[in-house]
Amino acid sequence: MELQQWFEQKTPGWGRPSMFPLNELYVKDSGFLAKLVSRVFENHPEIASEFRPKDPNLRTGYMSLLLSLIETMCKSPQEISKDDLYDAYAALGSMRDVGFKLDWLEKKLDEVLEKKENEEAIENGLQEMEEELKEMKQKCLGMEALVEKEKEKVLAARAPLSFEDVV
Repeated sequence: MELQQWFEQKTPGWGRPSMFPLNELYVKDSGFLAKLVSRVFENHPEIASEFRPKDPNLRTGYMSLLLSLIETMCKSPQEISKDDLYDAYAALGSMRDVGFKLDWLEKKLDEVLEKKENEEAIENGLQEMEEELKEMKQKCLGMEALVEKEKEKVLAARAPLSFEDVV
């Protein structure tokens, strides 16, 4: 099972050290994972009221998946793709299917998706504005060159005739 490999001490390449320091992960009472899970359960005590797996590895795997979902949602809109968010929705659905109550997390995921869509819309609008500004600057440069030519013509038209021009 892939979830078990995420935290396999023999294959640290599978770990996610940015979130789960492997040297603290398995400490039963005060390990990093235990602290994070405790905080989730403090804020949402009903989260796993219907989730009763007999296999402790399965329970740990789902808790790791839950924390991974939360980690994904904590990324900035710039760092996360819509595909990541759709994958998060799929993972959320599979966790619901086994008995997790995650309405609160789905609301947060909706907020993250909305922020991502908003960020993309703003970025697209900004790109359009920058392109328009670039075109306007080009027009301004062309107009400035035209103004300079016209000024030269005006100066030439204002110049008095010289003696040589008259004779």
